Amino acid sequence: MKHNIVSEELSYYLRLAQGHTVTHTEPMRFSHAGGRMFYGFIHLLKGQIQCEFPQDGSTMHIYAGQIVYIPKHCRYICIYPAEETVVAVLNFDLSPESTLQLPQTVTILSGDTQRIFKGFHNQRVPMNSLQCAARVYELLDILLRNPPTIAKKYRRLQPAIAYIEKHPTVDVNVDFYANLCGMSTSGFRRSFRDYVGISPIEYRNDLRLRYAKMLLISGEYSAEEAARQSGFNNISFFYRLFRRKFGTSPGKF
Repeated sequence: MKHNIVSEELSYYLRLAQGHTVTHTEPMRFSHAGGRMFYGFIHLLKGQIQCEFPQDGSTMHIYAGQIVYIPKHCRYICIYPAEETVVAVLNFDLSPESTLQLPQTVTILSGDTQRIFKGFHNQRVPMNSLQCAARVYELLDILLRNPPTIAKKYRRLQPAIAYIEKHPTVDVNVDFYANLCGMSTSGFRRSFRDYVGISPIEYRNDLRLRYAKMLLISGEYSAEEAARQSGFNNISFFYRLFRRKFGTSPGKF
């Protein structure tokens, strides 16, 4: 059962924010094996959930009252036990022009966070887009003021991640990123996918697509111009990726 769903284009940091509550009354196994489509905050109102992460074989237990941040592209499996489980979910995505850098690590938030979800589980008072966005901003503030500790084995990736995020349109190969981190190419690829959930090139393409969309929205660029400005030299490849990510053709902007 889902209710209180809202989704709307928002300016500046957020491209969208949507919220809903879900109630499970039977055992259930839900997989994000392909990677989560959006960033999300999950507040467990009742029951418990077990999350399994196939990248490293780890398991996390979430209990009633806890709020968890889950990054975009994260691959995991949620296991709901037999008893009733109620979950409030805030999904969001960043706007193409956003420079906000969010953690790639699943994190249990601490501090006075439960009040942010107050009134969320109320079918008679649906949340509007501004209310959802306001809650996302509050939770982001808490998350970024208390950033998760990056596991030692992933710290070496940070120079490459920083470079990709600062220069997404620069067309270099994976060897270049691996050299920035002092790693072998194969080791870098494997570690990057384990940490981010997708390959380095997929991560770069995601940033390029968001930038291309921003150019198209401005109305000053054709689809081909936006593709080349954002780093895509193969126009048909750009069209294919754009449709896959945004569900529409870049030519429709």
